[in-house]
Formats: sequence, C-alpha cells, structure tokens
Amino acid sequence: MRLGTTIALGLLAATAAAQAPARQFERCSGCHGMPDPASEDGRAQIQTTVDDMAQVFVESVARNRGVPVAQVLRDFGQGDVLVGQRALDAGLVDELGTLDDLISAAEVQPTGGLMASIEIAKITAQWLAENVPGIAAEIRSAAEKSGRDAGYADGHKTGKEEGVKVGAEKERARILGIEANALPGHEDLVAKAKADPTQTPESTAVAILQAEKAAQAAALAGLKHHEKKNPAPAPSTNTTTLSDDDEAKAMVDRARKMGVVA
Repeated sequence: MRLGTTIALGLLAATAAAQAPARQFERCSGCHGMPDPASEDGRAQIQTTVDDMAQVFVESVARNRGVPVAQVLRDFGQGDVLVGQRALDAGLVDELGTLDDLISAAEVQPTGGLMASIEIAKITAQWLAENVPGIAAEIRSAAEKSGRDAGYADGHKTGKEEGVKVGAEKERARILGIEANALPGHEDLVAKAKADPTQTPESTAVAILQAEKAAQAAALAGLKHHEKKNPAPAPSTNTTTLSDDDEAKAMVDRARKMGVVA
C-alpha cells in the first residue's frame, strides 16, 4: 500500500513546476483552467487535489481491509513501504506466500473488489444490507416474490379442494331433499329436478304439490263428466240402508269400473 507515494508524486510535480519558468495559460471565459504551480493559489489548488485523492485512497483501503480510517493512517506505513512480515503485522496483507500459492488460492477464492477481502462464511444478511444494499434489496425482493407465488399456489390448491368438497356435500343434500319430497306418480318430475342444479328441495316440493292438485282436479272433472253421460240408476225400492263404509266401497267400485281410478 503506497499512500505516501501517491501524495509524494503530486508534491514532486508541484515542486518541479514551481521551479520552472512562469508560463502564461490560455483559459476559457469563466473557466478555472490549469492551476499555475508558480503561484500560491495554483499550489494551493494542486495540494487540495492531492489531499482529496489521498482521502479517497485511505477510505478505500479502510473499507476493503475492514478497519477504521484512523488505523490506516496510524499503522499502514504512513507512506512507507512495508515488506513481508512487517506488512503482515501491520494488517496490510492476510498471509505470506509465493506466487504459486496466490494462483492456487485464486482458483478457489472469489476475486476482485470487495469480495477479495472477506471470508464467505462471514457473508450474512446483515453484512449484505450494510455493504451491498442494492444486492440485498434484490435478494429480499426475489424471496418475497417467491413466497407470494408459493402462498398463492398453495392457497389456490387448498381453496379448490375445499370448494369441491363443499359443493359435493351441498349437491348430495339437495338430491336427498328432493327425494324426500317425492310422491308416487311424479317420478319424471323428480328425475328432472335432480338433474337441474337450479332446482331445490323446496321448489321441487311446490312443483309436486301443484302437479298432484292438477291430477286430482282432472280426475274429479272426469268423474263428473262420466256421471253426466251415465246417470245413476233409479233408487232401489229396497229399503236396505248401507253403512257409510259400504257406501264408500261401492263408490270406489263404480269409479274403477269407469276407469277413473286404478
């Protein structure tokens, strides 16, 4: 790490320029132009640039080595060159080795930028959020989307299964209700109601009652019409009086003979 070299080069350039003959610089209107090292203002401008570059350099070293800026300024040579064990002791390097060792390590270690100075085991969610917030945000967004997609798929599957189950139970109850309201002679009406999902046990019961009333009304009308065409015989001179039960049976027999009832 040659912090001192960077600063020294800038100062040497300023010193050499200060010793050279003064020159006239052409500048655009309103532009600062190149600083004049022969003047106090020019040398101050050059020094400010060198100081800014030094600060960027020190902060980069501190960030990539994972140490405070104060430690870089205090322990990392202060512009000197540290070799071998001295560099290791100061924290400038991670370990000592040969070129072959470095090449072998590079084949299995991440290289370049920030990743070259950290251990994979130390990469946590907090570390990512603090050092590479953009990547951390992308990972978090992808994880949230994956979670939403998985939750939607599971919810859709569960909801569909529950819906099929509930629907089957309701359909079974509907059919059983229709069958419970069935009456003899209305089998076709019941079959149609069971096949029509819009028909309920209540609506089917109403339809059966209406059909039953219509059938009874038709039977009564037919009986009256038949009696008109076939008047009852004259009253018998037989004074025998039938009981109510016998009279009812006699009426049913007459109706059967006329084909009104089965």
